[in-house]
Amino acid sequence: MIASALAGGFIGTLALATIIKAAAEAGVTRLDVALLLGTAVTDNRRKARALGYIFHFVLGIVFAEAYAEFFAIVGHASWRLGALLGALHALFTATVLVSVLLPVVHPRMATADTLLIPTRWTDSSRMARSCSGT
Repeated sequence: MIASALAGGFIGTLALATIIKAAAEAGVTRLDVALLLGTAVTDNRRKARALGYIFHFVLGIVFAEAYAEFFAIVGHASWRLGALLGALHALFTATVLVSVLLPVVHPRMATADTLLIPTRWTDSSRMARSCSGT
């Protein structure tokens, strides 16, 4: 059971990471899970993205093990129960975790209180005009 949970966690995380990256490349979302996870430990974006992918895959395997343990405790495993558990997991992650809990503990995540308000020096259109001399 452990081997199948490990394989399922790896494959599921690979599929999720691929879908999220494809959606970002297509302009559907700006979410970058690897960067989000990696910037919790470093401000170097290149290192953060690499560390973030490692964290994402480790977390995927940990969650697969937790799901397998849940199914063992319940004594029943089906695609319906897995889909229900996954939907609850996704709902919690997309609402409470990312919007409420993560900004409290993540050292580099912007919140409504820390967003940069455009000024003369941060407004890109003004910076472009001032640099071009117009």
